[in-house]
Amino acid sequence: MNRDRFVDEHLDSLLNDHEVNQYLTRASPEQRSEMEDMLRQSLGSGYETLAKEYHESKGLGSYFATALKWTGTAFDAVGTYAFWALGGAGLGLKAVGMGLKTGADALDAKYFAQHASEASLGDGVALASEGLAERIAAYLPLGVGEITDALRGRSKYDAKVNAHAVSYAKREFLNRFGEERLNIVPLERFRNPLYSLDAAVDAA
Repeated sequence: MNRDRFVDEHLDSLLNDHEVNQYLTRASPEQRSEMEDMLRQSLGSGYETLAKEYHESKGLGSYFATALKWTGTAFDAVGTYAFWALGGAGLGLKAVGMGLKTGADALDAKYFAQHASEASLGDGVALASEGLAERIAAYLPLGVGEITDALRGRSKYDAKVNAHAVSYAKREFLNRFGEERLNIVPLERFRNPLYSLDAAVDAA
């Protein structure tokens, strides 16, 4: 993940955000283009401030954790197959897979705590709880939990970091745009109250 990819992947979500979109829909084509440029700048700023160190500091530890995760997933899959094909065998293999994936999670959690800006203790605890629930579900030889566990993996940490950066970008955009808001005056302000529907009813 780099800055350009981060901006491209998250621009649409901000363009469709309710608070952001309420300004875009009232803007002229030229103003909208300028606002989209501002959104890109804000996303870039969010990435540089809160996500760059996390995404661009990954080294051998990241590759090792990935290798553990997928090796554990393989043991998990073979264990599930053996459980059903051999009449209950395979739980030992699944236990090995569970151990390998737990080790991978520990490495990812440590990296997250060290490099993720705004990685609060609450984030770490919540993500660890998610991982534990997924791991328990993956141990059951049903073929569903294993897939969820494998796909989530480090992505839950990446998603948390990215969410912080996108929220930062949204706040920055709204703060900056607050200084340059469209001066749209409601039509009601130009109506003579003597000719309003309520006034007509009272007069009748």
